[in-house]
Amino acid sequence: MLEKIVLFFLLGLVLVVAGLNIWGWATLGTLHPALDPVRDPEANRVVMVFGATGSAGDGLLEAAMDDPPAFPPG
Repeated sequence: MLEKIVLFFLLGLVLVVAGLNIWGWATLGTLHPALDPVRDPEANRVVMVFGATGSAGDGLLEAAMDDPPAFPPG
């Protein structure tokens, strides 16, 4: 009985991974950023970066600090 449960779980996992890969392949290249994006001043007023010691976190932290605030402090 336990073998059937484990086999069912593994088969489900394989199907989920295969389905996500097929979905990713089918939608590849369909998202295109706007050339002149409109910035919403009400959005993203707080930035939380976890793990800022790595290169990705460091780049995010630098970009957030270099970005001018939408609202002046105070």
